[in-house]
Amino acid sequence: MAVSAHNPLLITIDVTQAGGAVSATLTRALRVADTTAYCTVAAGGILAGVTVSGPSAAITNLIALGTNTLGAVGRAASIDSDYSDLMAGDIVQATQSGTGTSSRVTISCLNY
Repeated sequence: MAVSAHNPLLITIDVTQAGGAVSATLTRALRVADTTAYCTVAAGGILAGVTVSGPSAAITNLIALGTNTLGAVGRAASIDSDYSDLMAGDIVQATQSGTGTSSRVTISCLNY
């Protein structure tokens, strides 16, 4: 019987400004399997959220983190399978919305 192992890898990105994008360059091919975020600084009084993108398009929908809700946790409702397979050298980025809000984004990946 052949066994296939998929070793999970977590990418953590801290996004510290609204409209700002923080990125990571991949050193190997990965498939995005899940994405979560939580609010580390709440300010600004508007709905905050994070979107995760690959080199050509968004991988997730907006991960909503509430309005001035410190510690709020959100999860991507869907992963776009057309863009979730990333190659070595690709850039994955998290973009924050919500003035004055900061988040920590965890992107769960599998080797493939």
